[in-house]
Amino acid sequence: MDETTVTRENNDSESTGLLANSLGWIVLAVAAAPRLALISAAKLTILALLATLVLLEFQTRRSDLIDPTADFHRRWLMFVEKFPDTADLVVVVRGSDRVSVQVTLEQLGRLVEEQSDLFRSVLFRIDRPGGGPTTYVTTVDGHTGYLRASPVVTGTAGFEGATAAISRMRELIADVRADNRRSGNGNAAVQIGLTGIPVLESDEMIRSREDMIYASLLAAIGVAVLMGVGFHGLRLPLVILVSLGMSLIWSFGLTSLTIGHLNILSVSFAVVLIGLGVDFSIHFLARYVRLRQEGRDLREALGGSARGVGPGILTAAVTTALAFLCASLTEFRGVAELGWIAGAGIGLCAVVTFCVLPAMIRLTDSRLTPVDFAVPLMGERWRHRVAENPRAFLLVSLAILAISGSALVERREGQLTWRVRYDYNLLNLQAEDLDSVAVQRRVARDPDGGALFAVSLARSLEEAESVAKKMEALPSVGRVMHLGRFLPGADRRGLEQLSPALVSRYLSSTGDWLVQVSPRESIWEQEPLGRFVKEIRGVDPEATGTPLQNYEAGRQIKESYEQAAIAALGAIVVVLLAAGLGGWRALVMLAVAGAVISLSIEMSLREGLGRFPVLWSAAFVAASVLSGLILDWRSLRDTLLALLPPVFGAVLMLGVMQWLKVPLNPANLIVLPLVLGIGVDDGVHVLHDFRSRRGPYVMSPSTIHGVLLTSLTSMIGFGTLMVASHRGLSSLGLVLLLGVGSCLLVALVPLPAILRLVSREKVNRPAAD
Repeated sequence: MDETTVTRENNDSESTGLLANSLGWIVLAVAAAPRLALISAAKLTILALLATLVLLEFQTRRSDLIDPTADFHRRWLMFVEKFPDTADLVVVVRGSDRVSVQVTLEQLGRLVEEQSDLFRSVLFRIDRPGGGPTTYVTTVDGHTGYLRASPVVTGTAGFEGATAAISRMRELIADVRADNRRSGNGNAAVQIGLTGIPVLESDEMIRSREDMIYASLLAAIGVAVLMGVGFHGLRLPLVILVSLGMSLIWSFGLTSLTIGHLNILSVSFAVVLIGLGVDFSIHFLARYVRLRQEGRDLREALGGSARGVGPGILTAAVTTALAFLCASLTEFRGVAELGWIAGAGIGLCAVVTFCVLPAMIRLTDSRLTPVDFAVPLMGERWRHRVAENPRAFLLVSLAILAISGSALVERREGQLTWRVRYDYNLLNLQAEDLDSVAVQRRVARDPDGGALFAVSLARSLEEAESVAKKMEALPSVGRVMHLGRFLPGADRRGLEQLSPALVSRYLSSTGDWLVQVSPRESIWEQEPLGRFVKEIRGVDPEATGTPLQNYEAGRQIKESYEQAAIAALGAIVVVLLAAGLGGWRALVMLAVAGAVISLSIEMSLREGLGRFPVLWSAAFVAASVLSGLILDWRSLRDTLLALLPPVFGAVLMLGVMQWLKVPLNPANLIVLPLVLGIGVDDGVHVLHDFRSRRGPYVMSPSTIHGVLLTSLTSMIGFGTLMVASHRGLSSLGLVLLLGVGSCLLVALVPLPAILRLVSREKVNRPAAD
């Protein structure tokens, strides 16, 4: 049979299964009582908003991202409880001589001590007991001095954290600079800078918040313009934005009732929902507009849209939500909470699409006729070009994919090695123009000024000295200090006569002696940090401190995203197989896979072999794949085809990142579940369109319009982050722009080309075959 004898309908087909009919019934029921639906949704929105205002809290510290039951974090929390004055603001004073540095330290120190409501434990000089000589906290040559002060943070500070104390410290520094310039006493050339972990975190929070506001405004304008062009007016874009706003408020309310707080990582869920949640409404309205163009009345178009693209929207929502919910199973608390909030938010976006959006359309479009929808949809020419030359487009796509893949690996000593670099350095996420970052880089190797040092706790002065000597013998250690070394030969009673600000940092109220271990070199980079942590733990396995926190947290966040992506991929495969099989076949597949795993678990526990959740999960996916292959091999084929956009898109994205020399980092690693969710969303809609049409495949107008519009809005929404001065956000915007663009390219070029060839082979196959 020649393909020309089989013509494909240009009209968008509708599914007739149980799921499609159920979604159609829900949408028509909502459209039949639009005011009731909107009033109910408005009441729920008000309740969610009230719950957010009353219950939702904000956690601003990086330590809030870590599970408090983790061993390394438990040790850190115990240390912070015993020594609360270790998160210091560090003022760095640099001058050409010792005298000018000491004079400036004294001048600034007195001003800071007067601000007892904002600072405590101010340390810049050490007063010896019994009238001994006073010494200042300086380097050996005296050209650099340090003032340390712990900020007073109230329980109601919220996202502000230590901002008030930091701002006041900068004002005092400015006053000292101005006074030195006016007096002409030779101290005008002294440089004064401010750094420290609280300062770095506060500056990062403030700058990223400013960048997010600016980027959000640009994104809102860009997305509004694009949707206005895509739907040729403001009516439907406004409906989409109202639906999105309602979904966001519901998500905030659900977060308030379940987790009760947001942290500096999970607060980004709003960006995730803006980029992904709007997709469902766009696909629904793209099909709705197409059906109105064909002459359907409002109710028929709404019901037809639900039956036509509803199953695809629901499948995409489930798979995308799973991509994030799998992250909630990881050990890194920040990633786990983000996974739960974003996954639940995606589900709420789908609920709004089916239960609220039709009611708004019913009220806004009740007087419109099909003539009012006589506007062209996006991608009309492109879909025919791919269908006319599928082999050529497929070959070009494979060539580009091969080139991108070759950039990801290299041969070293006869073996292929992974070239994609992960940058652990948190300073590289900060804005380059921040003074606190520049100061920290300058003093990173100085034991007195660096923000990173390990701590070991001892029960006596003698034990502290013994630990200190062992630490000093380590190659990566620069200097080791404990309270006894500030006044050699003194006993505990004599040491307690030293400056209270000094004693409180090295001797706790419970009798713990702190041994401070400073590195020999900067340990912001992962390699020297790893050596330092390994050597420190070789002496004291219970050691803690900011370097060990950074090391463990950096490892956890990277592994958590990787584990979440792998787990999500497995879960998505099972969902896509079940959706492809449908009905009783899907139930049989799940029953067989469940039975296999149940037997494996029962045998492992009975024989005392232990628990293997990762292995059991992998076996469940494998059993599902094998069952799907036996029940209907086409379901496995369609599943693999639906995964082409995220898998091939990820290869393209990483390849371009290599060419641009953009590494992965803790800020942009969220791209893994995002690209997986966006890519699967594109693949699901294209495959659903393929299954609902007959003859040689040509992508339907509403599908290509929806895929184009959703991807372009996401690219604009995420891409505006590239204007951020915060380098973490800027890299996130660039990587997501590349990721979404790569998934779009795969969804519109090689995937339709493959489906065209598959459908052509099916049409040309003899009837008996």
